Amino acid sequence: MQKVLRQGREIDVRLQLTDIARDQLGDVLEARIQSPNGDWFSLSFFADIRETYVPLTVERFNGDLVNRITATLDPRVADATEVFEQVKTRVLPDVISRNPGVDLVPGGAIEERRRIEVGLVSALILSLILIYALLAIPLKSYFAPFLIFAVLPFGFLGAVIA
Repeated sequence: MQKVLRQGREIDVRLQLTDIARDQLGDVLEARIQSPNGDWFSLSFFADIRETYVPLTVERFNGDLVNRITATLDPRVADATEVFEQVKTRVLPDVISRNPGVDLVPGGAIEERRRIEVGLVSALILSLILIYALLAIPLKSYFAPFLIFAVLPFGFLGAVIA
């Protein structure tokens, strides 16, 4: 239903077609409408109709409109991170140039991997602090554990070479 303003009055315009008659866009454009004086016109004479995509549901995250794009990848063929980087470098710039507010946020395996990496870095930092504390207590020095940490890479290198 559409409201049209004509000579200061709002007029309701309704067009109802059967399911079969509105199956194809061409069928809708060629729908015949009879004018008040009895002449018949196609709908395309009165209206500019374009086919567009409209999502069935609207999803929001933190107040922003979200379109979720998913893919199932075979890990033997492609890695999720590689595909994401390709989309980010090849596809995203063109999409952003046409739609300036668009942002790409990874999810699924990429998000899980990032969460694990953050956890591992945090665990590494915490373990280094604990090792430093455990070395500082028996050595009764705050400087000696740094010397030990500085010598460790050379020790590992010597073990690998030997």
